[in-house]
Amino acid sequence: MSVWRERIGAGNVLDDPSVLSKYSANVSGLSREIKGVLKPGSTEEVRQVVRVANEYRTPLYPISTGMNWGLGSALPVRDYAAIVDLSRMNVIHEVSSKHLYAEIEPGVTQLQLYDYINKHDLPVMFNVTGSAAGTSLIGNSLERGIGYFSSRASSLWSLEIVSGAGEIIRTGFGHFENSAAARHYPYGVGPSIDGLFFQGNCGIVTRAVFGLMPKPEKHAVIVCKLRRDEDLERFVDRLCALRRRGVLESVVHIGNRHRQEIALGKPTGDHNSASSGTPPSIMESEGFGDWSALVGLAGDSRSVRSAAKAVRGSVKGMGKALMLNDRRLKLMRMLVERLDFIPCLARKKPLMAGIMAHYGLCKGIPTDETLKSLYWAVGEKVPPHGPQRPDDGSAGMIYCLPVIPASGDMVRETVRLAEEVFSAHSFAPYITVNLVDERVAECVINVAFDRSNTQERERAQKCMNSLYETFVGRGIIPYRVGIEAMHHIVNEKDAYWRAVRDIKKVFDPRNIIAPGRYNLI
Repeated sequence: MSVWRERIGAGNVLDDPSVLSKYSANVSGLSREIKGVLKPGSTEEVRQVVRVANEYRTPLYPISTGMNWGLGSALPVRDYAAIVDLSRMNVIHEVSSKHLYAEIEPGVTQLQLYDYINKHDLPVMFNVTGSAAGTSLIGNSLERGIGYFSSRASSLWSLEIVSGAGEIIRTGFGHFENSAAARHYPYGVGPSIDGLFFQGNCGIVTRAVFGLMPKPEKHAVIVCKLRRDEDLERFVDRLCALRRRGVLESVVHIGNRHRQEIALGKPTGDHNSASSGTPPSIMESEGFGDWSALVGLAGDSRSVRSAAKAVRGSVKGMGKALMLNDRRLKLMRMLVERLDFIPCLARKKPLMAGIMAHYGLCKGIPTDETLKSLYWAVGEKVPPHGPQRPDDGSAGMIYCLPVIPASGDMVRETVRLAEEVFSAHSFAPYITVNLVDERVAECVINVAFDRSNTQERERAQKCMNSLYETFVGRGIIPYRVGIEAMHHIVNEKDAYWRAVRDIKKVFDPRNIIAPGRYNLI
């Protein structure tokens, strides 16, 4: 550690047990031995970190802000790595509203970019995720995270990388000095190597271009409430048809009853029972059935009205559809706050914060409000200082994130398998189906547990291990996995993973960067 202190400063090399304990805390209830924490402040300092690691054969595990909740948080895949915390590298180098991009470092968060756009009154927005306002834009995109408008995999290009060998590599046109199109054209010329650094362990990304979107004239959200579980398949197919026709242009989020309860209001009861969450009387009185959907709309007034009409038609005969826009939400909020002595309005009061947060996400506004569901799912109170660090509490959460064809029958099959596995382990299944585009849907499936309870934590981990085995056995493959689940997808018998292993040896010959992360080595 002393050599690193010389290279990047003593205050940026941390090995105190109390610091390591903070980095080790995670909502999944996992444990790893950590050698120390390194906090470089520039690409050159990252390069020095990597060179020392090569000299002393010390593995490194890079994180951006460490908020990979439910998949390991800041923990490495294997023991005895030094964590490379890139949160000090948080410079926004450029934002172009004309060409719709921001050039940023890995420590730049959703909230930081949002505040920058607002401060400079720029007519742009970006594809937010519901994870937290403090999540890293680069970190989540490199994990191919999915936001409220699309997958983020295509939002990142022109990477600057420190390879495992300590070289600085720039992708796209970025490696040509003074290239005019380095920030504009993702592919450059010749073979593209960008994909090796998405869910890879060949190097550390220290800068990238992140795509933006023009701010639309109008926003609206349609909340669809299905009455019956048996209508899910037909409803999904109708929404997929709208997606294929181009009527819908953003991700559609469909949640089961358990997800509704923790997303839209403070729940009560046992998180391991079918009755967990917001009391059924409130949910039912507000028209929520077994499934509900959140459909974001954006564009000019005419296109938003047309899309809203089409979405209402898709739920016809199966439930109700409520359209929310700025004017209606402002009125609803005023009525609920001023007339909460009226029973029908009092019932809406506990739902308002959740509704406002999800509406804001559809407008590209990051929030920490959604993190409250991690606490509510296990009946835990949200800390008075806010929910920004769920790793510090006792609430437990593990995710499984499969991608499936966007069709009703495939959604039904995936949901059925998840419900069977969760039932066998006596947990309530929290399920969201996100229609990402006209071809695929992402499923967000998690277990909630009290990780201060050893038996419950172990039972939750067995439940998710069983879910992975069931899904992979049926060809339902996760697009992103946690540090404990790598063995479910990485297989030495598969020529693909052998090729990935061999490629890593070119960029990282001494296997310094994140051993075992999406790789055999």
